[in-house]
Amino acid sequence: MSFKFNVDKYFKGKMYLFGCMDGWSSNSSKNAFSYNGNPNIEVKVNDEALDIAALANVVYTDFLSGDASDYSDDGYGCIGDILLVPGVNYVSYKRLASMNTLVKDFVFVGEEVDSEWGEGQAVAAADGSIAYVKYQSNVDNRVKVEWKALDGTMAEGSSNKSGTPDGYLKLNSNTNKISYAFNFDADLDGQLYQRGAMDGYPGNSSCTYFSQTKGAKYGNFEMKVNDSIVYIGDKRNVSYGDMLGTSSAEGDASIGNNYSEVKDWLIGEAFLKNGANTASFERVDSYNLAVSHFVFIGKPAAKAHVNPAADAAFAGQDADSHWQQVEGDAFKFNRGEHRWVADADETDTESTCTVKGVKHYKCEVCGMKKTEELELKAHTWVSDEDLASTDTASTCTVHGIAHMKCSVCGAKEAQELPLGEHSWGDAQTAIGDAVPHECTACHAMCYELTRATPDKLKADVTWNVTGLPAGTYEVHLYACIKAGTNRSQNLMSGDVSRYQFRFDEGDYVNTGNKTYEQFGFGAGENAASCAWTDALCNVVAGDAAASFTIHWTDKGYSSFIVSVRLVKIA
Repeated sequence: MSFKFNVDKYFKGKMYLFGCMDGWSSNSSKNAFSYNGNPNIEVKVNDEALDIAALANVVYTDFLSGDASDYSDDGYGCIGDILLVPGVNYVSYKRLASMNTLVKDFVFVGEEVDSEWGEGQAVAAADGSIAYVKYQSNVDNRVKVEWKALDGTMAEGSSNKSGTPDGYLKLNSNTNKISYAFNFDADLDGQLYQRGAMDGYPGNSSCTYFSQTKGAKYGNFEMKVNDSIVYIGDKRNVSYGDMLGTSSAEGDASIGNNYSEVKDWLIGEAFLKNGANTASFERVDSYNLAVSHFVFIGKPAAKAHVNPAADAAFAGQDADSHWQQVEGDAFKFNRGEHRWVADADETDTESTCTVKGVKHYKCEVCGMKKTEELELKAHTWVSDEDLASTDTASTCTVHGIAHMKCSVCGAKEAQELPLGEHSWGDAQTAIGDAVPHECTACHAMCYELTRATPDKLKADVTWNVTGLPAGTYEVHLYACIKAGTNRSQNLMSGDVSRYQFRFDEGDYVNTGNKTYEQFGFGAGENAASCAWTDALCNVVAGDAAASFTIHWTDKGYSSFIVSVRLVKIA
């Protein structure tokens, strides 16, 4: 379950569950917040999970007492320290395993604080390294460290992209790099963020920051802290829009035209050392974020980290990544995604129509291996001579049947054939611009709308269909394609449908997505080489339908539209 609420200030304090437990006579000595050694609930406040594991030894009698029934008295069980922030706050509660608690309320007890973070302490850089600002949390023992993105040292040949807002960094070209060095006074484990705003907003919202859809396979930048790569993991495929949310749709004009609001973008896990620290940011491919600061938020480390040797093996592995390790240290140094290549030591097998093939891969960095099962190949259908005499042909109302046999494995299948073409009779009296034709076989009706000049559409085309019978109509086009056109291109759809259809002022109906070749078009430019499309979509005409419109969406295409046929199907 989840809920949200508003507060107007910062508050820090403790979150409690208020309720009772069942089975008091037999279960009162059980752990309240764990089951078989693991947390039995998950509670998040503003996406920050409370440390339920720390409550593993809390039993019900620590905060509840019994009564005459088999239910305990109501009581308060503390589940952690939290911070509430001005504006909307979110709380989620999830059961993970067996529990006996009946929760009536969530209760917060705390005090007002000026902000989540205390006053920043600027640390000067007397030795020529960068300055930074250090903050202590008002809630717990977290520490935040911020340094300006432009305060680093640009590598030779590197530069900030022109047009980037003042105070922001956007490396100009691939391999451009900027480095940072500073001294710090504690060992911290935590997470690194880039504070910035995306340009081209909201038009580029579907792009992914950490790996452009057009760009690098393993990310469009490499970030290092203390000579260890910061692992971006599955965040590589998260879009700007998902990270910013709909509340940011108008962006922040104070940054510059078409920039989003400024946000701290989580990169991944990192650590700071007591003593000299380094960081670097290198562009691998095009990206859309203008960065003002790098932000590290962490807690005191259990022990100081010592980097592995540069040539240390990547001994740590999971299904997605590998990393270097140092004995006795849980930190994952230089963690990165596997880089799969064909495994030359193994023999791949091809799929058939009955047995799936297998491809073998090996990570070229750590040597981990994996296999990939291939899809079955399609059967190779030929006519089944033993049953061919029982095949039936399609009409315009009844599907025919063809008996087929796979020439590879011998599998047999009776396949339903498409309906046959209607046999349209002579033109009847026009209804507005629509010329009726009746099928001589099944008496279905179609209404043909002809263009005076068959050419590419450059604007919407509307016909008068006043008096057309109400019902559902299939839409077919009679069209040809320009000589030399790639016949694998989509006739009907690009990013959106190239044509849309409607009666009167109703909603436009999109078409399906088929290529010219799938429609069987010829390659000439005149009406003689035209072909009728299959049904593109269905459009409903009401009792008083007066007009029919093709909407032109201004997308590139190479087809000439000659006429439209509306086939009544209901």
